Amino acid sequence: MRRANLMRAFADRRALLADALSVSEVAALLGVGRQTPHDRARAGTLLAVKENGKLLFPDWQFDPDGPDGVVAGLPDVLRAMSDRPISALGRARWFLEPKSLSDGRTPLDALRSGDVGQAVAEAEAIGVS
Repeated sequence: MRRANLMRAFADRRALLADALSVSEVAALLGVGRQTPHDRARAGTLLAVKENGKLLFPDWQFDPDGPDGVVAGLPDVLRAMSDRPISALGRARWFLEPKSLSDGRTPLDALRSGDVGQAVAEAEAIGVS
């Protein structure tokens, strides 16, 4: 049973990161140097997951019409999550799962519809019982 769960968890990880972008791809997408994606991940304005020693950036966070090339409100939500007990991969998964405070919408859907406050409230509720 444990092995089956472990295999499923790693398959889920691969699926979650299947469309993620490398540092070079993010730099090219945003028209910046290769250091900038690292700096933005460290500053909490981009979400990055370490995979095989390299940073990968889920592609859903990028928006050519958004401020600094990301979905509007993303940095606010990432800041709200910064002291929560959740890994980078867990954060990526969190954005894509429906939440009760958002009437069953995903936090990403809330952001895309302009409900930044709702997504921030969901982030602040992580780990609170």
